[in-house]
Amino acid sequence: MAEVRRSSQAEIDLETILRDLQHNASVIAERYATAFSDKSHALARFPEMGRSRPEIGHAVRSTLVYPYVIFYRVDGEVVQILRILHGKRDLQRIIREESED
Repeated sequence: MAEVRRSSQAEIDLETILRDLQHNASVIAERYATAFSDKSHALARFPEMGRSRPEIGHAVRSTLVYPYVIFYRVDGEVVQILRILHGKRDLQRIIREESED
């Protein structure tokens, strides 16, 4: 089983998502917290489960906790979650701008 790690930006993404959901409805926030946790466990067991996203970056994969997209890379026995973004955002632009920094 792989180890799942979140980048500092992915941690911020997750905290922001759950805080915003909590503001609207705590029950929904709890459901999403569970869904993100479940997805992390699934990635640990099946790191290649997401689809390849070469248009986003080298060796980047993605999977969903709808409507959120989890971007990650697999490096040996480590799954590195890079970002967690709402699917309606301009994902390519966000990732491209970050890689330029």
